Amino acid sequence: MPAHASQALFAPKLAGLVAVDGAVPVVLAPLHPHDAYELLSRRLGARRTDREAGAVTELASLCAHLPLALNIAAARAIAHPTEPLAALVDEVRDAQRRLDVLSTRDSAADIRAVFSWSYRTLPPAAARLFRLLGIHAGPDIAVPTASSLAGLPT
Repeated sequence: MPAHASQALFAPKLAGLVAVDGAVPVVLAPLHPHDAYELLSRRLGARRTDREAGAVTELASLCAHLPLALNIAAARAIAHPTEPLAALVDEVRDAQRRLDVLSTRDSAADIRAVFSWSYRTLPPAAARLFRLLGIHAGPDIAVPTASSLAGLPT
């Protein structure tokens, strides 16, 4: 793992857990779609996820199969057991509100805080490209389009 990537693990609160409590940092990559579904199923119960399988699949996708985002979404669903998962999916689907929906009051488990920690570890050129990608309208971008946006060769 590049040195800059490992620095994201050592946000102040996490560094304290490592130093004082002997916690061991673990880097988690996005899960395979099947594993993301399984995570939600284990957290929410197979009965609930089987009943709304399409919503679970879409929720996992909207969370980019990221373990933290999936767990926050699961926590929200658990807090509202009578609400259909489709209602949560509708909230998360709104790209303008997605980070609000997936935020918590605990900085160690807050999507914005974690993204911020990761962003601060990027080299300047990568940080610039990341900012430029934010103006792209779609959820995906091809390499030629990204290079054109940044004024860089492919």
